[in-house]
Amino acid sequence: MEDEISKLIIEKVNKSNQPLETKEILDYVNGKFKNITHSIILYRLMNLRGDGEINGKRISAGAKGAWIWWRKNAF
Repeated sequence: MEDEISKLIIEKVNKSNQPLETKEILDYVNGKFKNITHSIILYRLMNLRGDGEINGKRISAGAKGAWIWWRKNAF
C-alpha cells in the first residue's frame, strides 16, 4: 500500500526509538493532513503490519484495546 498517509506512518514509526501508540501516530499524520480519523489510521496500520512493513501488538483487553507500533527489526 503506497499512499501518502501510509508513507507518513512508516516515516514516523521508523524514526522512533521506542514503540508508539496509535494516538501518537494519529497526531503526527493530522499535522500534515486534516480530518484523518482514528479508524483510517488504524486501518492503515493494520495493513502495514500485515504487509510486514511495521510491527504492532495489542496491549490491553476489551473492545477498545490499545495498540503499540514499532519499526521492523527494532528489537
